[in-house]
Amino acid sequence: MFLLLQQGRRELVVAAQSFASAPGVAEALRSPDPTVVLQPRAEEARKGAGVDFVVAMNTEGMRYTYPYTYTLEIGKRFVSTIGPALGGPTVVEQAGRSPPAAGKGTAVQAVVPVTDAHDNVVGLVSAGITVKNVAALRMPESPRRPDHRPVSSTTSRQVGADTVECRQRMRRARDRAAHDHM
Repeated sequence: MFLLLQQGRRELVVAAQSFASAPGVAEALRSPDPTVVLQPRAEEARKGAGVDFVVAMNTEGMRYTYPYTYTLEIGKRFVSTIGPALGGPTVVEQAGRSPPAAGKGTAVQAVVPVTDAHDNVVGLVSAGITVKNVAALRMPESPRRPDHRPVSSTTSRQVGADTVECRQRMRRARDRAAHDHM
């Protein structure tokens, strides 16, 4: 499980950074209604990356995006540590409260700054996944024999291939979002 969490953390950082650095995100955060621009893009990025949530927020932690199932949370304060990310570094943490999109359990989430052309932090993006879903996403069910015993365990090559596939999905989602923005 530890290795799965480590891999999940890396992928969350990639997902959050990809969305935060996508064309138009910094500008949208400064627009009169950031949710209109960012909500559909965050949802597309969430699905493409295979994470439970991608949340964009202002520098005070007010949410501008939230997974479609829970859109009533838009406008509410993000439940996490945002102070360090406001200073520039990426924060990866395990949050003990129920994460917004997943509904139950503990979440692992990355929080990254969104900067403008002058490197000013204009907002934050968090990508996260519940601990229970880390294993479900990373450990596809093994093939079974007729006696229901696994045929083989997941190899490191398979896990590596899953990581590459996840990065490719995130890249395609980011490219689609950039194309849609143009």
